[in-house]
Amino acid sequence: MRHHAQKPIVRRTALVAGAAVAALFAAGQVAALPVPGSAPATLGGGTSQPIIQVGSTDVRVDLNAPRTIIDWTSFNLSGGERAEFRFDQRNWIVLNRVQNSAINIDGQVVGYQAANLNSALPAQTSGNVWFYSPQGVAFGGGARVDVGGMLATSAAVNEAQFLNAGNLQIGFTGSGSGGPVTVASGAQLQGLGYLALVAPQVSTAAGASVTAGDVGTAAYAAVDSYEITFLPAQQDLTFFTFLVPGGGAAGSPHPTPLNVAGTTTAANIYLMAISRQAVTGLLINAPGLLTGRSSIDNYGQVTITTGRNIISGQVGQTSTNVVGARAGSVQLGEINASGNVNVFVTGRFGTSDLTANRIRAGQGLSIAARDVTIGSGGVVVGDSNVNAGGMAIDTLGAVTIPSLTVRTNLSIGTGQFQAGGPTDVLPVLQFGTVNVGGDINSVAETLNVTAMTATNIASSTAGATAAGTLTGSNNVLVAASTHLTLGTVTAGALTRLTFEDLTLTGAVTATDAVLRILTPSQAIVGGTGADRRLTNAEFQRFTVRNSLSIYGGIEGQFPVTNDLIVDDLDVDAAKIPELRLYAKATNDVIIRGNVLPSGEGVVLKIGDAIDVDSVWKPDQIIVTGALGSAEGDALAGFTEVKAFDRVEMVATNDILIGSQRFIDLIADVPATGIDINRSLPLGVAPVEDEVGKLFLVSGSASLFAEDRIVQQNTGLVGSQAGFYLTGVGVDPADPLLTVGGAVIADMFGALQEGDGIVLSGSAASSSRRIGRIDGDTSAGAIRINGCAVGIGCTLSTPASQFRIQQFRPAAPRAAIDPPVLTPPPPVDEDEREAESVITGAGNEEIWRRDR
Repeated sequence: MRHHAQKPIVRRTALVAGAAVAALFAAGQVAALPVPGSAPATLGGGTSQPIIQVGSTDVRVDLNAPRTIIDWTSFNLSGGERAEFRFDQRNWIVLNRVQNSAINIDGQVVGYQAANLNSALPAQTSGNVWFYSPQGVAFGGGARVDVGGMLATSAAVNEAQFLNAGNLQIGFTGSGSGGPVTVASGAQLQGLGYLALVAPQVSTAAGASVTAGDVGTAAYAAVDSYEITFLPAQQDLTFFTFLVPGGGAAGSPHPTPLNVAGTTTAANIYLMAISRQAVTGLLINAPGLLTGRSSIDNYGQVTITTGRNIISGQVGQTSTNVVGARAGSVQLGEINASGNVNVFVTGRFGTSDLTANRIRAGQGLSIAARDVTIGSGGVVVGDSNVNAGGMAIDTLGAVTIPSLTVRTNLSIGTGQFQAGGPTDVLPVLQFGTVNVGGDINSVAETLNVTAMTATNIASSTAGATAAGTLTGSNNVLVAASTHLTLGTVTAGALTRLTFEDLTLTGAVTATDAVLRILTPSQAIVGGTGADRRLTNAEFQRFTVRNSLSIYGGIEGQFPVTNDLIVDDLDVDAAKIPELRLYAKATNDVIIRGNVLPSGEGVVLKIGDAIDVDSVWKPDQIIVTGALGSAEGDALAGFTEVKAFDRVEMVATNDILIGSQRFIDLIADVPATGIDINRSLPLGVAPVEDEVGKLFLVSGSASLFAEDRIVQQNTGLVGSQAGFYLTGVGVDPADPLLTVGGAVIADMFGALQEGDGIVLSGSAASSSRRIGRIDGDTSAGAIRINGCAVGIGCTLSTPASQFRIQQFRPAAPRAAIDPPVLTPPPPVDEDEREAESVITGAGNEEIWRRDR
């Protein structure tokens, strides 16, 4: 209710002579002390006019209503002058309104809860003192304000809302060209509940101080029209919601509307600048120290926005856009907050840039901006050990942070607050040292980081990634669509590296490691060269406790498919206990070099397991190089053995093993046209350096393909060579060779069943240690050394019959034909003679016959 029953009661003590006052105005000087107007005060919630007592150096105002508007002719305080306001209750508000001149305060403004002008003053200040002039409000260097709450603005209050004493949501409307609110160097403004400086242009000079209380809010807003929702706080008022409901038209017309060079300390600090210009520049320049602190856990916040309203102290997904607001850049000095820090440099067309010397957010930090540049002070998040303690950066520009420490999680990428910006742009990240107690999730165009430590690291770049040190107590997952340059990588569980080209200068250590190679044509592993490959030297830098898996390509939203080619590769048993090689079902795994384990303890797997529903079963597995090595042959014995413990191969169609000449020869021959022992197709017999070559040396082997499993026989006429299964580490009850799935399987070699006993020829094919893979229901023929598995050569044609050779490598016995299982009794040397004998299949051999 409005009351105009009488004018404010004005009492003058030791008044300045009227002539002297007149002289000041005539000289154009600011009149000392506020001058009350002639109109009565406007009251809300009360019936008694305020009592104003004017002295020579002070003005005392006794308020008698919860809401009061006092119209002053002028309101000016010079140095040494004082304005004192007394309220019956701490949540009462007085609005000091001056219509025709700016308000200038270079003296002292205080507020108390006191019954009247004669009451003793309490120790603590209180009450809410507002200043309004469309020409603006200026606090000089001598200004000292100590109240419960203060608002200085150039926007007119909505009187109906204000005078309703029970209403805490109050709107303000600017003229469109309101004057500034300024705070000069040396000024000290203090409020228990809030201090709000709101105008189209707001500035504080270096050396100025603005301090709000333990639950108080210090707010700077460069806007023309706005709305504030107040809340009770320890008998005073404070506020956490600040809206610009008029949209961009209610913003500031000035190019740099908000400058905060002084220091600010409060439980909640708000900086808002809304521009209505078509083109904006530096909207917020705040080089002064911003300190958010409070004894209450959830307080101590700093919130900065150029395009979103502040609702319940937050900007973010739950807050609303200021319609029509244009993004402009924000430049900060230092933020030191015990609570959350939210910086949203957003607007109608995406985001703009943020620059700060240092940011500390004791609880959490959220940044939405285009470019983010942090100075040498770096960023610290979550060290108050309260609430989540994480950090999120929503950006599509360049992010440069020299040091970054986050207690829990860090998320970086292009998110929802980039609306209106480019849709195909990702951020460019440049970090120094990054320490995160939780997880890192980053999606960027490029990443360059000196050192990064977290529980889990997940980083993906559309371009290159370069990292000096990556350490994850659990996982390190790094994907670079082009070049990946790494120093040292350490993961407690999984390391997964995705790249087109890898440069590795340090060690990679993990429980398991996965490499996904995105080279468009071929993924090459091993060997040497300057082309895009994981060189053998780089491969030696990997150490895993379980397995290292290498994929030719990647699945997912942007799949990549290529052949995986393996050149010379040394597998250190002490570093890589299990090596896995994968290509998709449309591509091949090609072993064209020598893949050699350093000793026992290495398992090699090519393709996913048979019973796994997976695309990672290559169309063909082609071995033209060697998997393991040994010197010698089945007759003379094998030495210098470098054998895998186990080799497992699973292909969608074919497993082809032999020289490149042999592979080319059989490449297009159907399974029905292959019988290597019958020299089908023509030309499969070994030539030159193919003779005696071993392609597979392992303790045991398992091969599965749905069409052909074919291996070249590199033995000379009448002998078989190509694989050697040592049996080392294999339980005597377990098979040494299992084959399955194929229409035809044709393999040649030797296996060691027991203590020094090596089987080749038909004896190998009859061995109980060779069989079909468990569960294999295919009906394809499996031939070992030309003989059907489980049948031997007894039912085969003469061309497929072979001798059983049984011997110990340390003391090889002579070949025996016809086959027997035990050697003949010894005879004297003089009872022996050598003869040339032609055996059944036409194979010429020199052997000894007893007389």
